[in-house]
Amino acid sequence: MALVDYLDRATRGLAELQQMALNALGVRPGQRILDLGCGAGHFLETLTVLGAQPVGVDVSSVMTTQARQRCGPRTPVVRGTASGLPFKDAAFDGCHTERVLQHLSDLPAAVAELARLTIGGGRFASLETHWNSFRLTVGDPAFAGLVAESVPAGFRQPDLRSNLPPALEAAGFTSVRMRVDTMRSTLADLTAVNIPKALARIASTGAVDKRRLDSWWTDTQQQDAPDAVLLDRIVFSADRN
Repeated sequence: MALVDYLDRATRGLAELQQMALNALGVRPGQRILDLGCGAGHFLETLTVLGAQPVGVDVSSVMTTQARQRCGPRTPVVRGTASGLPFKDAAFDGCHTERVLQHLSDLPAAVAELARLTIGGGRFASLETHWNSFRLTVGDPAFAGLVAESVPAGFRQPDLRSNLPPALEAAGFTSVRMRVDTMRSTLADLTAVNIPKALARIASTGAVDKRRLDSWWTDTQQQDAPDAVLLDRIVFSADRN
């Protein structure tokens, strides 16, 4: 359940951006909203409170179980992926994703599927991380630069700021908008998810001796600060033709 606990903590830290995504959807009572990659069901729960009729999809059986427990039997939650979703054309008034598109290998196909499911005049909203913006402000700059280059390699879509808008437009969405927020974080907040993996990738190339990396990491953690990590989160939104 470590992932569920992590998502619970992350959700609390993203409340303002999640509200922006919710506002972009313009949710009204009775509207059908798809939450692709619904996780443990936090956004589904919010939509239900607003009187919408949300439907959740997630690839993980653990997440779908958690979402069903959170939202109850009146909120449909199904297991599935971003390609070939089991719904008819124009089945939803809006579609939403959060920290999902960054993991997909075929971004245009996923966006096209969301466009297929959204009615004309409907809306799309997504909260995503722009991993190419990752940077460290502490530690030896040379090593910090290597880590900043390695972290995005852990994601299939590290440059959504550049790649998502044209994918949306090609799929039939218009008026694509972006709201960028730069997160300032301690190393401790992100270490469990990204930095150790980045260090392992650097070591595997042989470019830097592992002992030097380990020494740098030990020293850098002792310099941790509230703005040790800078990272952009983006709320994307668009209208369906």
